[in-house]
Amino acid sequence: MFALAHDLGNITKDGIVERVLTLGIIQDRVIQFAGQSGKLEPVPGLWSSYYPNETAAVVSFYHDYAHALDVSARLDEQIRRDSEAAAGREYALITTLAVRQTFGALQYAGTPAKPYIFLKEISSNSDIQTVDVIFPAYPIFLYLNATLGRFLLEPLFENQESGAYPNAYAEHDLGTFPIAKGYPAGDDEPMPLEECGNMIIMALAYAQRTGDNEYLAKHYKLLSQWAEFLVNDSLIPASQLSTDDFAGTLAYVEVISVPRKLLADSICPQKPDEPSHQGHHRAQGHVADCAVNKQQGCLRGRCRPVPSRVEEVRHQRKGLAASYDVELRK
Repeated sequence: MFALAHDLGNITKDGIVERVLTLGIIQDRVIQFAGQSGKLEPVPGLWSSYYPNETAAVVSFYHDYAHALDVSARLDEQIRRDSEAAAGREYALITTLAVRQTFGALQYAGTPAKPYIFLKEISSNSDIQTVDVIFPAYPIFLYLNATLGRFLLEPLFENQESGAYPNAYAEHDLGTFPIAKGYPAGDDEPMPLEECGNMIIMALAYAQRTGDNEYLAKHYKLLSQWAEFLVNDSLIPASQLSTDDFAGTLAYVEVISVPRKLLADSICPQKPDEPSHQGHHRAQGHVADCAVNKQQGCLRGRCRPVPSRVEEVRHQRKGLAASYDVELRK
């Protein structure tokens, strides 16, 4: 509870009197994160690299009010203008509100040499770095500064590349805020197709937006692993959760899986010219083309797998895998 008093003096009928109040929280170690070492370690707030102490940070924030207000107003106008040009006034109402919702969920951590951005689910259960929550927020980072998107993906890549996550598909989140411990037992909420597709799309979008293909090269092993998972498991996917997990598991997620399979395939040409990766790219591309053709056949009613009959689905998967092998040998 706070008790604050300001003498506003005499206020005329049309007069405006303004006072600035600052309310905030200062944290030294803002996140516990299992990164490259796979062990939980404290991560400092990014602010601590720019100010000598908490008081200096608060004073700077207070005196920056006029500048921050001006920048915010100009950003609002830019987003309103661009949104209305894209899809009208109603769309602009959504986007201008979404900007605040998105940036209010971010925690800036690390150092200038190794910055991180952590995202907290602020309207559900406080999960941290949830991939299918970052994904719908990602367009605003691509729009404003794609490098922010890389800082969001980095904790997910770092945790999984440490070997601390055992599953072949992408991790769903990193824990409950502010403990980003990951899931060494692989017992996170399973959304295999959803998260593999999301991670590949976001990594590719960042690289295309910035021209930073070395980013894909750096994470090629993991991206390729997820692409391989999509190729092997997404044509007739097992019943599984998607981002609308409140709806429970879904039997047919392949409506989104084949386009994502093609996007997965498209990461390979961004890799530096290495013969082994070129061959891998050609093989994955051929498999993806086969998958699209077979998916189109299914959508026309030529095949109707029954998801409740597990053995039948497994049998169909084996048959499809065999047909891929035949195509590849050709």
